[in-house]
Amino acid sequence: MPEIPVLGVPVNFPFTPYDSQKDFLTKVIEALQKNQNALLESPTGTGKTLCLLCASLAWLETHQARLQFQTSQSLASGYEIQRLDEQLKAGVVIEQLPPGFGNSRTRIIYASRTHTQLSQVMNELKRTSYSRFRTAIVASRDQLCIHPGVMKETSNQAKQAACRVKVQTRQCHFYINVEKKKDLFALNNPNDSKSNILDIEDLKILGNKHKCCPYYISRSAAKDYADIIFMPYNYLIDPAIRKRHGIDLEGSVVIFDEAHNLAQVAEESSSVEITGLEIASALQELDAILGYLENLGKDQLENDNFAHGPDTDSLNFELLTLENVTKLKGVLIDLEKEIGNIELSQDRELKEGGRYLFELLGKVELGFNTYLPIYQIVDAAIGYLTSGGYSGIHSKAYGLGRFVNFLKVVFESDSYNIAQSPEMRKSHMASFYRVYIHEREPANKSYWSSASTANRPVRVLAFWCFSSGFSMMDLQKQGVRCIILASGTLKPLSSFSSELRIPFPITLENPHVISSNQISVAVVKQGPESVILNSNYQNRSNPRYHTSLGYAIMQIAKAVPNGMLVFFPSYTVMRSIIDSWNARHIMQCIQRYKQLYIEPTNKEEFQLAMEQYYAMVNDATANGAIFCGVCRGKVSEGLDFVDKNGRAVVITGIPYAPAKDPRVVMKKSYLDQQLKDQSQKTVLTGTQWYNQQASRAVNQAIGRVIRHQFDYGAILLLDTRFASSYSREELPAWVNSHLEVHESFSSVIRMLNKFFKEVPAFVEARKAELQPAESPKPCGAPKISLNGEAALSSKLGLSASTVYSHTPAVPDMTVVKGGSSTALSSQPPKKKIKMQMVAGLVNRASSALEPACLSAFKEVSNETKENKLKLVSEALYKCRLLLSKEKFIGVKSSLLEYHRSKDISNMKQCISILLEQDTTHSVICRFRDVVSSKHRDKFEELLEQLESDRSHNLTDVSSIPSSSQLQSSQPLASQKKARYAATLSLFTECKKSLSPEQNKQVKIALLAYKNQGSVAELVLAIHKTVIENSRTFLEKLRGALRSADLTEYDRLIESESTCVGSLPTSAQFSSAASMYDCPLDTQSSSVSKVLEYGHSVSLKLQISGGPIDISNSTQIADQESLETCDNELL
Repeated sequence: MPEIPVLGVPVNFPFTPYDSQKDFLTKVIEALQKNQNALLESPTGTGKTLCLLCASLAWLETHQARLQFQTSQSLASGYEIQRLDEQLKAGVVIEQLPPGFGNSRTRIIYASRTHTQLSQVMNELKRTSYSRFRTAIVASRDQLCIHPGVMKETSNQAKQAACRVKVQTRQCHFYINVEKKKDLFALNNPNDSKSNILDIEDLKILGNKHKCCPYYISRSAAKDYADIIFMPYNYLIDPAIRKRHGIDLEGSVVIFDEAHNLAQVAEESSSVEITGLEIASALQELDAILGYLENLGKDQLENDNFAHGPDTDSLNFELLTLENVTKLKGVLIDLEKEIGNIELSQDRELKEGGRYLFELLGKVELGFNTYLPIYQIVDAAIGYLTSGGYSGIHSKAYGLGRFVNFLKVVFESDSYNIAQSPEMRKSHMASFYRVYIHEREPANKSYWSSASTANRPVRVLAFWCFSSGFSMMDLQKQGVRCIILASGTLKPLSSFSSELRIPFPITLENPHVISSNQISVAVVKQGPESVILNSNYQNRSNPRYHTSLGYAIMQIAKAVPNGMLVFFPSYTVMRSIIDSWNARHIMQCIQRYKQLYIEPTNKEEFQLAMEQYYAMVNDATANGAIFCGVCRGKVSEGLDFVDKNGRAVVITGIPYAPAKDPRVVMKKSYLDQQLKDQSQKTVLTGTQWYNQQASRAVNQAIGRVIRHQFDYGAILLLDTRFASSYSREELPAWVNSHLEVHESFSSVIRMLNKFFKEVPAFVEARKAELQPAESPKPCGAPKISLNGEAALSSKLGLSASTVYSHTPAVPDMTVVKGGSSTALSSQPPKKKIKMQMVAGLVNRASSALEPACLSAFKEVSNETKENKLKLVSEALYKCRLLLSKEKFIGVKSSLLEYHRSKDISNMKQCISILLEQDTTHSVICRFRDVVSSKHRDKFEELLEQLESDRSHNLTDVSSIPSSSQLQSSQPLASQKKARYAATLSLFTECKKSLSPEQNKQVKIALLAYKNQGSVAELVLAIHKTVIENSRTFLEKLRGALRSADLTEYDRLIESESTCVGSLPTSAQFSSAASMYDCPLDTQSSSVSKVLEYGHSVSLKLQISGGPIDISNSTQIADQESLETCDNELL
């Protein structure tokens, strides 16, 4: 693994970094050394996560070593170690310890938006040499608890309370086992690096295995000994969550990955709402407790058999006295009354400053000095209701849970200024918050609604934070060393920094690592019918716009291979357009080319939809798939559509937030007000913020298409507004520099056809250029990519499951999903393991492969043995895919005989078999490398001789064989029968692609051609009829022509390419039958399509009743499915 010195810090990187990665590493190290914040933007696919991990942990390693050295120096010079140790053991308080001796602990806090993203980060960490560092992941009880009694609760608040009760009453045997069995989790095992990294699923598996609580194991690790702690944004921003998990930020390094959402998450985490119905629910829950106390004849509950563990949040049930519960009920009744008495405007709303809430709560005696006793009573009440001691309709404590969360946000968010006077705290929070009170219609009748209130409007009290700076400044004041923000979409950095209100002296804007030839970007201003594409509010409901957009996506789906993503501005717009497509039968037209999937809002349904999409993209018998998602949705955030899973991203509009949404209106007003303050000169205006939020959502969706340096794809912006100078400036630099504005839709399709025709060869050439010098590989044993095999199976029309269903599993191998592709990774690079890896590849190639075929290669030197074995195994594996079983055995025997005799002539049979296949040139090259170096010249001579002999024996594909030749050599695949099958397939395509009138015109043109017409007349006739750029149609039409006319047809189509789009040349047609890519009509004939190995596809028609004379149309006149014109043509 290369070691790169960065500002004096040795960084171990899994491969030699690109220049942009070196710049990124340098900026991270600079921020850590200078204790300064950093704002780092680098496009998707440039390795941000890997750079963040390697740079921060390399610095931490150096920092820890420096502290240890300083400690040892101080002890040696001024202290006696033994005396100091005795004093510490005796409990003597030492006023001043030596520098670096236990009084400074630096950790890395790594935050991302979701736990799913954090799992991906932890997998990246396993690839590095820094996996030896001790890790912890912070998660909620909802995600980590394995106690059945707790997990049956529906709300997080109820689960939290139920867990705390069971822990305190010693009823949770999982918690009891924590101290005894936490070492089994190996979270602090420096000798087993892989076991140091456990994500949520790993913790739950081990927890169930050892009957030990994953939640408290994780808390213990984060609090006591973890070097790097992973957690979502809100866990780090929320002071209450930090306190609950014992996370001390002093001296820590805080890293926010995927930080483009940080401002929004920070504002939402610091905001809260409560409704009148929730207060009513809380009152009924208190009534349940009062009733229970009255039935017991007691005036308070007792903490019988309660024990407080060393790491628990204690509950005090003794607070639940008649007096306290009655007092709490009075506070809630008064609050409900005060909210109900507020006079609203005609729009049934009230907008006020942040101080208004504190004045309102002061009327019910809730303030910074008085809230804590109320909070503790509510907390105890929730614990009682969710414990096993109470059962009933109020056991979920929903209303009280909402109220306690309201109190936490209002009175505990400003954690740093907690020592200040209440008046100062009110003023401080008021500068960041606004109050919004409104009425809404009840969604449905709730269990706490009485008959008299069921149909009354519900009042909502909202306390909204409108500046992420409130949370970020509080975070900065916790004593962190520095805060590092990284993402692919932070542009513009200056405004992003101003939103967070903390300084970022260190910044970086990285370019992309791909070449300009690997991306195609276009603004599409109008659809195929010349209808303007504009998804603004006034036009998004226009039926003509829906139709034009649908046909545009259909044509794009025909031109784009594999997977394709389509993003809409919102769920509402997506549902409206999808419904319109279904009503107008446009959806059926789109799905003729690619299966379409729609992003659901349900988590389980979403996972299923993604699995189906990936399966369809990787199904070699299908044409790929389309996934429709929403900007800011799950698909646009964090999911990996690498390589063929995402060859194009289509943006159908600009995702502006609803302009009249109260929160949007108040946010814009808040920013405009802040701008009037002279001290806030860099703050955005409300309109600038509004536009930038939409642009960042677009940029994030665009980032799904390019995932690594060898990926490629197209970005299509289907909205005329993207052509404006402002919209173009908001796009990432690596996108804007390649953007083209297209006035006509046909030019877009020509661009796509050309791009996807040329880019694969360019990428392969770039791989060959860059990878031999230094190929990015994970640490440990090398990975052997399956991309080539997947592509090969795609050519053969086989799915991955079909290819591997007849091959045994690879021994001692594990499947690793990460990085840019799915790959096979072996165990650490020991000689024995490597040999098992190669042997496993050969077993995958063929279950019938004898060990002798590999053992013959063991005579080579130790230096080249592994390389030789790898070449042999790869060549044999590809042969197994390309050849029939008999031919594969012939190749294997020939190769084995060569290595036994060392006679190159024994390779003749092998080369002859391979030359019969059009796709085996690369395999022949591999066999050339396999033979001994002294035999390579003879190998090439033998190859040249066999190629020459073969060329003399081949028949010109454009010539028509005689009847005797057809009967003797190809009785079932004559050209006439191939033309018959091609005509049937052409009819199927006509029905799919053309209107009835166009279908009729094409058949008339074909009939004229059949009656001794010229191919030039046919091309001229169909040019006005054929769907623009219908490559499939023209390919099928070619298959129905006479062989003698094929060359002229290709020339004519090539000359007319400006009208019909890019078409393959005659060299790309090995035979007419090879282009049949649709199922044939089998109503009167038993037609079987047989895929041979390689490109050559033989079509065998098994027709009952013997051969048919195609020229005699009466023999097929009984086909009721064909019209009279069809019969005459056939």
